[in-house]
Amino acid sequence: MEEFSIIGTTDVEYKGDPKAVKIEESEINYLLKVYNAHFQKQLGRDDIVWTYSGVPSAVR
Repeated sequence: MEEFSIIGTTDVEYKGDPKAVKIEESEINYLLKVYNAHFQKQLGRDDIVWTYSGVPSAVR
């Protein structure tokens, strides 16, 4: 059985169609850098099997 972890989050301003939002390369690099600084098992881009991005609703 494979084991997976959820790693995140980031908070980046997004302007555009909420249906088109996706993770940016800089966010991937940041998350891998932070993870690898804290854990013995090092991860790379090939270890990423799925990403999720969302846009929070605006608060007025």
